Amino acid sequence: MAEKYFAGDYFIRGLKLLWHPKLRLFVVIPLTINIVLMVVMLMIGIHYFEQLVQWLLHFLPHWLAWLSAILWLVFAFSFIMMFAYTFTIITNIISAPFNALLSEKVQQLHGGSPASAEMNFTQVLAATPRNVGRAARSFLYFLPRALVCLILLFIPLLQAIVPVLWFIFNAWMMSVQYMDYPMDNNEVSFKAMLKKLTEKRSANFTFGASVLIGTMIPVLNLVVMPAAVIGATLFWQEHYNN
Repeated sequence: MAEKYFAGDYFIRGLKLLWHPKLRLFVVIPLTINIVLMVVMLMIGIHYFEQLVQWLLHFLPHWLAWLSAILWLVFAFSFIMMFAYTFTIITNIISAPFNALLSEKVQQLHGGSPASAEMNFTQVLAATPRNVGRAARSFLYFLPRALVCLILLFIPLLQAIVPVLWFIFNAWMMSVQYMDYPMDNNEVSFKAMLKKLTEKRSANFTFGASVLIGTMIPVLNLVVMPAAVIGATLFWQEHYNN
């Protein structure tokens, strides 16, 4: 019989565990990084958004000028999607070693023992190149596919479907980004991880969609990263670690 569960619930469970006494210390560091980068990137994004939209609208043929208001909304939503995942990429690359440690502690808390068990902060520093490299690998997976969506923004009539494509793609990438932490801790290669995620494609899309929606909600988006790491680890422990 097929498994029946709502994968989006793992993100909610991650939110509930944020301040667990045994996890609190490992949440504070990535949370602080998250807040600082969020403020900086929002200031930059708000400053340049209007200029970016006006530049994109210059590519609109004159006979479609009447669509400018609709396309402004399309560009705005696409920008939000791009901002959400770009922010996630940057924060995850910077916070990768601490997120890996948080994932490990969650797995231990729930009766698991990752291959990289009992890391301390000294070992976190030693593992930083590997963790950052793994996060960068996710970015290399993301980049060519994101460029396809960007190209579609410049093709009349196809522009309308870009927000939908961005949402689907970014939801999937959220799952890839955060499931990578427990997978990496348990010595699952990036290629093997993608295969495992594809085997539970709908569940991983649902988990990623819940995380993506969280990134678009003010205040909540500040704690999305550690909550998603916790949720992804619970997802791994209950549906992959067997």
